This record gives sequence, C-alpha cells and structure tokens, in this order.
Amino acid sequence: MMAEGTHSTAVLVEQAQIARKAVVPLAAYVVISTLIYVVVDLLYPEENSLYLVSAIVVWGMGFLLLGQLMQITAPSGETLAGGIGSYFGLGLISGTAIGVALVLLIVPGLYLMLRWLPSYARLFHKREGVIESMRWSWDHTEPFQGPLAIAMVGPVAAYVLFFGIGFWYEFNYLELSDLGYQATVIGMNLSVSVAVAWFQLLGVAAYRFIQRRQSQPVEVFE
Repeated sequence: MMAEGTHSTAVLVEQAQIARKAVVPLAAYVVISTLIYVVVDLLYPEENSLYLVSAIVVWGMGFLLLGQLMQITAPSGETLAGGIGSYFGLGLISGTAIGVALVLLIVPGLYLMLRWLPSYARLFHKREGVIESMRWSWDHTEPFQGPLAIAMVGPVAAYVLFFGIGFWYEFNYLELSDLGYQATVIGMNLSVSVAVAWFQLLGVAAYRFIQRRQSQPVEVFE
C-alpha cells in the first residue's frame, strides 16, 4: 500500500504535469474571464444584464476548459461523454450544497468541496448521472482525503485572496484613488479566475490519480 506522503506527492505531481500540458487553455481561461469581468466592472457597473451575459459566457468557458483538460489527459482509446446539461445540473446541486455549508460553517463546505473534487471529471468521462458522479466521487476520495486536502490549499488560498480583497475594499473604498479602485477590481477578478481554473485542474488531476490507483494491482505483503 502506498504511503500517505507518497500519495500527497503523487497528487501534486499529477496536477503539475497536467498544468504543463494545458498551460494554454488554463491561461486563456484566466485571462479572458478576468478581462470580461474587469471591463464590465469598470465600464458598465450598472448594467445588470451584462453581468448575466458575462456569467453565462464564463460558465461556458469553464465547461470548455474541463473538456480540454479531460482530452489532454485522456488515455489512448478513452471516449469522453461530455454533456453540458449534466455539467449544469452538477454545478447547481453540488454548488448549492457547498455554498450553504460554507455560509453556515466554513469547514463543512471545504470538506464537501474535497469529497466532490473529481465529480465533474467523472461526469464528463462517464456521463452516468449527476448523483451517481457525486456518489462515485464521495466513495473514491475516502482513502485520499489528506493528500487532496493538501492539494486544495492553493486554489482555496486564491479564493481567500478574492474575499480578502473584497473585504478590504469595503472598509477602504472611500480613500481609494481611481488607480487604486482599478487595481482592486483587477485583483479580485484575477484571483477568482485563478481559483476556478485551479479547481478545474485539481478536479481532473484527482480523477486521473484515482483512476490509475483503481487500475493498479493490489500489492499483498507477507
């Protein structure tokens, strides 16, 4: 049986390897999603319809990013099911549960995020249903909670930075210059874009990591 520390290293290595192969789609997502929201925030802050359109576009970009990450990491001969409707359903159900848990108590929300990390990748691969993908993710992340928690530190830190900048802005916006306000808007949108892309990357890395562990023969020691 592989040691916990080795598992932790393997998840981080998996993530780094995928990131190197997918640097273009990852960077494109971060740059374009940041740019979209920065433009709306700075030039059209009162246009609620533009925020809705931007949210839909960026959400669709997240789906495309997942598909690209899955294709880049797909073993030879693997067929991907895709399914934007299922992707929406999974985001609605898991996102609502995680959001409520984060608002009520932060730790349970983070725990749900950890246990459902590979659910999007599983759904994109097998398209076996939203609940089934969530259940598969819950069952198969059980032995790897520690390593996955360590790997989650980076994207969670990006989210913390996003909320931290927003919290700081609420108490300092009256003293900000135009340049300071613009820097704040860019910082918030950049950090949340990085967080979303990083979680997509980690979810695929977690799925491929677990997938390989399932395919390996179990070692028996005397």
